[in-house]
Amino acid sequence: MTRIFAAVLVALVVSGPAWGNVSGSFTNYYPGYQKCSEYLGDYATAETKDTETGIEYPFDAALALGWMMGYISGVNENVRGKKDFFRMQFSEVAAWVASWCRDNPDKKIFNAMDALYKSRNKIIIEDDD
Repeated sequence: MTRIFAAVLVALVVSGPAWGNVSGSFTNYYPGYQKCSEYLGDYATAETKDTETGIEYPFDAALALGWMMGYISGVNENVRGKKDFFRMQFSEVAAWVASWCRDNPDKKIFNAMDALYKSRNKIIIEDDD
């Protein structure tokens, strides 16, 4: 459990620099650049276990989920007027990314999260009309 917590913590800390700068360039750290095909392998073997302190995932799956949650936190921080931009539980995000990755196995997790952002942005714009 300690290793999973450490992996999630590292992913959240490391994902912060992925928000880039005004020029649009940024450094994307692992597992953001992990191929979708690799994520699908981790996701397929990730059996969750409910524990007294929450849900426990295998290390590689937890690392990817932690990175995704860091991405979501960054969006939530930077999109004005939206406290919870995605309006999804992390298990829903993981499943959405897995579904997208099945159709795009050579793409990266970052591309999947970018596609999720764009799809949610479209929904939010339609909801605001």
